Amino acid sequence: MSLQLAAQCVDDIPNANLFEMPVTENQCVLFHDMVSGDEKMLKIFDDIERIATANVPIFVTGETGTGKELAARACHEQGFDSNKPYIAANCANFSEQLMESQLFGHKKGAFTDASSDHAGLFESAGEGTLFLDEITTLSLPLQAKLLRVIQEREFSPLGSHKLKPFRARIVTASSTSLADAVVNGDFREDLYYRLGVVTISLPALRDRGLDKQLLAQHFIQCLIEQEMKGHGKDDSFLTTDALNFVETYHWPGNIRQLRNVLLGALVLHKGEGITAAALSNQINDSVDRMSVQPSKVTSQSNVTPIRPITIQPLWVTEKATIEQAIEICGGNIPRAASLLEVSPSTIYRKLQTWEAA
Repeated sequence: MSLQLAAQCVDDIPNANLFEMPVTENQCVLFHDMVSGDEKMLKIFDDIERIATANVPIFVTGETGTGKELAARACHEQGFDSNKPYIAANCANFSEQLMESQLFGHKKGAFTDASSDHAGLFESAGEGTLFLDEITTLSLPLQAKLLRVIQEREFSPLGSHKLKPFRARIVTASSTSLADAVVNGDFREDLYYRLGVVTISLPALRDRGLDKQLLAQHFIQCLIEQEMKGHGKDDSFLTTDALNFVETYHWPGNIRQLRNVLLGALVLHKGEGITAAALSNQINDSVDRMSVQPSKVTSQSNVTPIRPITIQPLWVTEKATIEQAIEICGGNIPRAASLLEVSPSTIYRKLQTWEAA
């Protein structure tokens, strides 16, 4: 599918009456579930169209919430292998041993819990695409093994000496710079050059101009049609002051935060027009839940008790804040990371460090 065929003007998108804001200079494009009228994103769409025709390693970088997995999937769907498997995994979700088993697969009896043969991601991806998110969280020993698979285009399941071919295109991503990870000693330099043959750098939402308003209206439309169907929200829309709020807010959690705020406002708002106040309340509620509430003094005395000042190690305070954020977000670590304005890989790495201590 060419970019010209994939692109659609706003007028061609269903229920386009929701899109009242003008898109000037650039055409509004719908490209594999990504919507933009911004020049930087349109160039990325064009780059993906060119990249997708070759089986070369692709690295996608960008802040958390910028849509790295959407870009990876677009590379797959735009290519000649779009009818082949698309396999995605977040490297930060697994321990080192489990991640190795997930990647390479294993034979029955390879380790204590290996009660049967298991096909890993390298095999399951076949001739399609393997997407590995948060690649910088892989341990150095696993990085060495991944490097060999990419170089030799073959692998062996755990507990087996039989080589199998690796034919899939590999796409990796991280919200952490690979170059910085190399400098810090967390990532192999030789693997860095192997994975970064082609790099797609996704801009933060705050740097995408009118896309903030465009995406807001696109999400409202999709949320009404997909998640709020039959809940009396069919006529909901963003008011002018809401669009102005979307435009001026800095959105530290990027596209993911924008969508979640809109969903919360849509669920809670009464009436048709979703206002700036409704959006602001959603953001403020998240901030309030992140704040440590002071304990109330139940004593009837008018004298405020003097509490001794205790100084805790920084890691203790950091651990308590991260755990509170995860609890508030119902265990959703990417959302907790968005609230804390850090990458999910940072939280995963700290959790693993605390568990090992």
